[in-house]
Amino acid sequence: MGAADIANTLKNPSSILEFFVPVKTIIDEIEVDVTRVETIDYQWLVTNRPVETGLNISDARIEQPFAVTLDCVITNDEVELSVGSVLSLLDGLDTWEDKRDKLFELKDKNKVIDVSSGFYQYSDMLIKATRFDRNKDTADALFFQIELIHVRLVASAISDVDFSQIPDSLLKKATGANRDAAKAAAKKQKQGNKTAPDADEKQSSILLGGLRSLGFSV
Repeated sequence: MGAADIANTLKNPSSILEFFVPVKTIIDEIEVDVTRVETIDYQWLVTNRPVETGLNISDARIEQPFAVTLDCVITNDEVELSVGSVLSLLDGLDTWEDKRDKLFELKDKNKVIDVSSGFYQYSDMLIKATRFDRNKDTADALFFQIELIHVRLVASAISDVDFSQIPDSLLKKATGANRDAAKAAAKKQKQGNKTAPDADEKQSSILLGGLRSLGFSV
C-alpha cells in the first residue's frame, strides 16, 4: 500500500476492503468489515521457590486465560443494483453508526460471547477493554480495538433423592449414626474441646455413601 493508496483510504474508508481478504470477523452478532490486526496472547504463571543456595527453582506452570485483541474497521455496506440487494434494502442494512451503537451496548453487558474470525473461532469470551479511534480522516467509518479474555464455565448439578426408595436398614443405620454423633458432640463440648463434627453432616455422608453403594447417582 503506497502513499496514494493510504491517502485514498483516509478519504474513502470503504476502499480499505480492497487490500484485505474478504473474510469478515463476527463479534457476537456484529459483522466487522476488516480486521487489521488480530493478536492472541497466551501466558503461563511459572511458580518458583528459593532453596538453600539462594537460587529459585521453578516447579510448576499454571495456564492463564488467553486474551484476544482485534484492531477493526467497520464501514457502510456497499449495495449493488440487483434483486438480492433490493431484498436486503427491504430488510434494512446496518450502517457503521448502527454497528457502533450495538458495540456500545455490547461492551456494557456482562455477557459471554463468541468471536469468529478468518483465523480462529473463539468461544466463551468476555470483553475486557474497548477503544474507539476517531479523527477528521476517519469520520466516515468506525475504527476500534477490542480486547477479550477467555473464561472457563463450570456447571453444578443437584439431584433430588426419593427417600421412599432408601432401604429401611440404611435409614436405621443413619439414625443410629445420628444418635452416636450427637452423644460424641455433647461429650466433647462437656470436656471443653473444639466443636464436634455436625451430626447432620455425618448422617448425610452415610446416606450418600449408602445410596452410591446401591447404584444411585447422587
